[in-house]
Amino acid sequence: MTTYNVIRFRFDGEREVIETGLTLEEAQAHCQREDTHGEGWFDGYEEASDAAPSGTLYTDTTCIEAVNEDEELPETILDPETQRPVLTLGYIRTDAWRGYYEPTPLDGSGWREDREAGGWMTGDYDDAPERARSSNVKARLEALAEERDVLAVFTPSSNVFSTIVSVFVREAEDREQDAEREALLRLAGSAA
Repeated sequence: MTTYNVIRFRFDGEREVIETGLTLEEAQAHCQREDTHGEGWFDGYEEASDAAPSGTLYTDTTCIEAVNEDEELPETILDPETQRPVLTLGYIRTDAWRGYYEPTPLDGSGWREDREAGGWMTGDYDDAPERARSSNVKARLEALAEERDVLAVFTPSSNVFSTIVSVFVREAEDREQDAEREALLRLAGSAA
């Protein structure tokens, strides 16, 4: 079945995927609504690519789960594939009683932060109402994952109604180097 993505086009050339996996009728209905255009932008649609994505979207909710279970937050976040530590977790105080947790990539981890893709929201990344400002977080993360591996780390803040999402991307060359290193290690192991 052919599916369509709704794209928010901006007159400055920027574009952002805001919905994915729609039928043609759903995409057309979305774009005909009055709230799908404004000064400097409009929503359009395009056929979704049949090409397999070259990246994977990983979500890490271990910090949120720890808070919900009244447990200590981890000091590090693990790579979803290798299970090696790749991010450290620090608490940033904004004043005497408020703050937020900030993951930071470890040197040589192969991950870098994409600050433009991250932010904060209320609720989970995929449960916001359709017209809510954060309702496109899931679509943005999925669109980013079409190009490369994405690690979205969800952390709490002192505002109990807010969740922070920090987004990290693995550069393609880092992934290729990891694959080459793994192949060399396997080859070295079989030669021994």
